[in-house]
Amino acid sequence: GTPLHFLGRPALTSLSPADLAIRTDALVLPFFATRQADGISFRVEVEAPLASSDPVALTEMINARIEARIEATPGQWLWMHRRWKSKWNRGAGAAPDLHPAARPRRMSR
Repeated sequence: GTPLHFLGRPALTSLSPADLAIRTDALVLPFFATRQADGISFRVEVEAPLASSDPVALTEMINARIEARIEATPGQWLWMHRRWKSKWNRGAGAAPDLHPAARPRRMSR
């Protein structure tokens, strides 16, 4: 991955989706599903297409759209892998209220 800005920290980010979109002249449509108060239904929003001829710039735009959604509704954020891959505190982990982006930057080995 390429270290790009995400929630105030550098995060290794794949450029593959942006590279593929650029090579195939495909639209990149940011879309988000927000769980509704009933706990069952979702509201899906599709935003305006993103465009760039540079994979890094396009990926930064994608990250910015995801960041905006997370900041607007942080309780909706579900990430299925360790976004910031690092070990901290000799494997004991961080304080429960510590945001993942605030964790120390020591890289895993």
